[in-house]
Amino acid sequence: MNRPSELSDEEFARRLADLRVSGAAGSGSEEVGEARWFLRDAGALLGCFRATSLRPGGTRADDGALRAFIDRDCRPVRTADGSRWQLKPEIRTEALNRFDSVESMVRSLYYTEPDPVDVERRMATAYLSGTAPGLYVQSADQLSGTSRFVEWVEAAPRARRLLTERIAMPARADIESAVGVATVLGPLRALAGEGFVGRERELAVLEDYVGVLPPRSLKRAVVRNVRSAITPGPGLPLFLHGPGGVGKSTLVARFVLDHAGMPGARPIPFVYLSFDRTDLLPGRPLTLVAEAVRQLGLMYPEVSGAARKLEESVRAALRREVSVLGDGDHREPVGLRSSRRDEQELIADFAALARRATGGPPGPLLLVVDTVERAQRLGEAVLRSLWDTLDFLQFVHPSVRLVLAGRAPVLQRKVRTMEIKGFEPEVALDYLHRRLRDVAVTEADDKFLRRVIATVGTVPLSLKLAADLIRREGPVALETRRRILFRLPAEQVQGVLYQRILDELGDEDLRRIASPGLTVRRVTPEVIRKVLARPCGLGRVDEARARALFRGLAAEASLVEPVPGEEAVVHRADVRRVMLPLLYERYGQKVERINREAVEYYLAREGPEARAEQLYHRLALGQPTAVLDEHWSPEAAPLLESALDELPPTGRVYLADRLGLVVTPEVRAAADDEAWVRQAVRIARELLDAGRSADALAVLGERPALGLRPGIAAPSITALARTGQADRAVRLAQEALCQSSEAGNRTGFADLTVLGARVLEDRERFAEALDWLREAEPAAAEAGGRWRRLENRVARLRLYRRTGAGESPEARRLRSEVIGDADSVGRRKWADHPALVHDLAAEAGEDLPALVAMAAGLVGIRFADDTWQEVLATEVSAASLRDFMNAVAAPSDGRPPEQVPRGSAEADPLGDLLDWAAARTGAEQGLRIAAYLDGGPEHGRSWIRALVQGFRYEVDSPAIASYDPPGKDRRSEGETS
Repeated sequence: MNRPSELSDEEFARRLADLRVSGAAGSGSEEVGEARWFLRDAGALLGCFRATSLRPGGTRADDGALRAFIDRDCRPVRTADGSRWQLKPEIRTEALNRFDSVESMVRSLYYTEPDPVDVERRMATAYLSGTAPGLYVQSADQLSGTSRFVEWVEAAPRARRLLTERIAMPARADIESAVGVATVLGPLRALAGEGFVGRERELAVLEDYVGVLPPRSLKRAVVRNVRSAITPGPGLPLFLHGPGGVGKSTLVARFVLDHAGMPGARPIPFVYLSFDRTDLLPGRPLTLVAEAVRQLGLMYPEVSGAARKLEESVRAALRREVSVLGDGDHREPVGLRSSRRDEQELIADFAALARRATGGPPGPLLLVVDTVERAQRLGEAVLRSLWDTLDFLQFVHPSVRLVLAGRAPVLQRKVRTMEIKGFEPEVALDYLHRRLRDVAVTEADDKFLRRVIATVGTVPLSLKLAADLIRREGPVALETRRRILFRLPAEQVQGVLYQRILDELGDEDLRRIASPGLTVRRVTPEVIRKVLARPCGLGRVDEARARALFRGLAAEASLVEPVPGEEAVVHRADVRRVMLPLLYERYGQKVERINREAVEYYLAREGPEARAEQLYHRLALGQPTAVLDEHWSPEAAPLLESALDELPPTGRVYLADRLGLVVTPEVRAAADDEAWVRQAVRIARELLDAGRSADALAVLGERPALGLRPGIAAPSITALARTGQADRAVRLAQEALCQSSEAGNRTGFADLTVLGARVLEDRERFAEALDWLREAEPAAAEAGGRWRRLENRVARLRLYRRTGAGESPEARRLRSEVIGDADSVGRRKWADHPALVHDLAAEAGEDLPALVAMAAGLVGIRFADDTWQEVLATEVSAASLRDFMNAVAAPSDGRPPEQVPRGSAEADPLGDLLDWAAARTGAEQGLRIAAYLDGGPEHGRSWIRALVQGFRYEVDSPAIASYDPPGKDRRSEGETS
C-alpha cells in the first residue's frame, strides 16, 4: 500500500469511501488512540489542510489512524484552491483544551505543511508569536482569520485561560468594528498599494483643508508655501483634477488611509464614494446617501442599528423616486416634489447620524467623491442635481469637508481647486527604483533612469509602463534602444511604451495575439483558436497549441491579468485605454475582422458574459441601432459599462442610452437617427426634471427634420408648455398627431393625444381636451391594450368631474368600464404605473379602495403639507385620526396602544398625526397609511374618502403649463457658494 504522503487528496478520499462501505473504518466502539490525538493536535489551529500534509510529531502519520481521523474527526470544505479538510467544531474544542501551554500550541503548528489558503493558521501563528498587527490595519482576509481564531479559543475554556494569561486577545466587538472599517478601507488599500511615493505637498494641502493637523504642526509651513495652488474661498469644496493616470485616486486613498486609524485607534470619520461603482448614480443622489449611511454603520457599530434603519428609509425613498421618474410621463412626475423634500430630510438625518457616530459636531466629516468625470459626462442637469445634494449636506452639517477628484476642472461652480501633476524629478526617480526592486538597478544607473524620466515624463502611468519595459529588457538593453523613447504628449508616450512592450515579446505568435489580438476583452484558449487564429495569422491552431499560446500570454503580467476561477485573462485595465487607439490606427482591417469573428463566436454561446462580449464587438463595429436592439440583453449592461470610452461614437451613443448615461454633443452628432432620438429624449427629460425647459428645447431641436416624431414631439410639447408657449405646444401636438396618423403609428397618436389634452386642460380648455381624448380612444385601445385605454379614460373622467358632468350618463358608463378594467389587473402590474394609479384613485378611488392604498404607497403623502392638512381637518374625523395613530404609534413600554393613556393628546388627534409625520419622509408616510388601509380597519372608508379628495387636489393642479423646478428651495437655503 502507498504511504499516505504519496497519495493525492482525491485518491485518499476514494479509498476512505471504499473502506466505509466495507465497514473497515468508522467503528463507533473504537477508542481514540495516541496517534489520532496527535493528528487532532496537529489540526487544532488550522482552518483547513490536505489529508496528506499532516506530520504529527514531525513524522508521517500512521495510515490507519489517518483514515479514522479523517472519517470521524473531520469534514470536507471548499477553498479557492480546491477541496480541503477541517476539524469538526467539537473535536477542535477537545483538542484545544488538551494543550498545557502556549508553547505546545506553537509546536502543533509545525506538524503541518503551510497552506497558502489557510488564513486562520497565519493569524493563529501571529497571535501566538506576538506579531499580530493591530486590528485596524489588518486586511479583511486577516480579520476573517482573527475572528475564527478568537471563536475557537472562546469555545475552549482551558485554551482561553492559557492564552489570556500571555496574550492580549482582541474582543469580539473590536473585531466586528475593525471588520467594518476594513470593508470600507479595502478599495482604498487596493488603490494606494505599496508603491506610493512623494506627494507631500498635496497631502499637506489636504490635511490643512480637512483640518487634521495639530495647530503647531511643522507641516503648516509647507501648507503656507503652497497656498497659491488653491483658489481661496472658505467653505468651498476642494476639487482635485488632472489627466488619467496622474494618480488622483491614489493620492486620495493614501490621504484617507493615513488618517483612518492605526492599531488601537478609531478612524477619523470619512465616507468614500466612487462613481466607478455602477450602483452609485450621479443623477440619483440618494444612492450616494444610502452608501454613506452604510459605511458609517460599518465603521461605528454603536450606531449600526440606526444606520440600518436609515438606510432602509433612504432606499425606500429611492425606489419611489425611481418609480415616479420612470413612469414615462412628460408632465411633472407625481410625487417628485415630495421626493425632493424627502431627500433633504434624509440628508439631514444622515448628518445627525454622523454627529452621533463621531460623538458630536466639533470634528470634521470627510466626504470623498472620486472619478467625478463620470458624473461630468452625464451633462449639466445631472451635475446640478449632484451639487444640490452636496450643497445641502454642507448646509445641514457645516463640518463636512468635501473633496472631489476628476479629470477635468469644474467650470460651472466656485470651488477650491488643486491640479495634480506628474511627480517631481527626484520623486519620479524614487518611484522607478521602487518599481524596479526585482531588477538589478543600482545607484550607478540613476543617470540612465533620469534620461528615461526626461523622455517619458513624470506621470505615474507613463513611469509604470517604462518600468515594465525596463524590467523586461534590462537597463543596458533598453539604453541601446533609447532612440524609441522620444518626446511626445503624455498619452502618446504611454502608447509608444506599451507598443514597445508588445514588440519585445520573445515569441512571434504571442506578439500577434497581443497586437492586434488584445482587441478582444477576454482571451481563452478557445478564443485564440476560434477568433484570433486567422486574423492574427497564427496558421493552424489545434487545442494543444491554443493552450500553449494561452499559457504564454497568461505569463505576461505586464499585458494581462487572470480572471479568478476561470481559464481566462483580460487586458490590464490601466493601459487598455492607451493601447486600443493604437491598435485601431495601425491594424484597422485586422481589428474589424477580429470584431466580426468575435461576434460569430459569441453568437453561438449562451449566458450574460457571452451576450455582453457579442454586444461589445457589435458596438465596436458600429452596427445600426435596429441590429443592436435585436441582440440586446439587460443582463449584459453592467458588464459593458467599463467599455463605454473604448467604442466609436455610434456605439458609444447607443450604449450610453442603454446604461442611462448621456454623451457630449459632438459624440451625439455622430449617431444614427434612432440612437440620436433616444439620447436626445433622455437628456431632455433630465433637463425637464431639473426645470430647464429652454435647454431641453435646444437639445430636441438639433435635428429639426425629426421634430414631429412622437419621441421628440412629446418632450418638446412639455418644454414649450412649461416655457409659457402653450399655444405653440398645442400646434406642435396637432402637427405630430397628423404625422402619426398618416404613418399609422397608433402608439404615438395615443400618447401625444393624452399629452396635448393635458396642455389644453391646464389652460382650462376642457371641451377641446375632451374632444381630443374621445377621438383618440380607438387608437389607444389598439396601440397599448389596457394601459393606454385606461390612461385615456381616466383623463376623460377627470375632465367630466372638473366640468360638473361627473354624474352624466356618459361619465357613469365610462366609470363603470374603468372600474371593470381596473379590477382585472393584478397588483404587481399596477406598481409599474404609479402616475396612472394615482390618477385613477382620484377619480374612482371610493370604488377601488385597494388602489387608493396602493397609490399612497407608490407616490407617497406628506400630511404636513397645507393641502393635506386641509383635507385631514375637513374630511377625517377625530376617531379616524386616533385609530390610525393607535395603529402606527408603538408605545415605548410595550403595552397595547389601547391601554396607553393619551391624556390631553386626545383633544388634538390631528396634532398627534402631524407630529408623527414630521419625523418621517413622504415615502414612509405613504407606506404607513397604505399598510393601515390594507389591514381593513374600522375607519378605513373615512380615510379612503379623504385620500381620494387629497389626490383630486393634486391632479387638478396644473401638471405641465406651470412648473416649479425641484430643488429651488434647497438652493436658496443650502447654497454654500
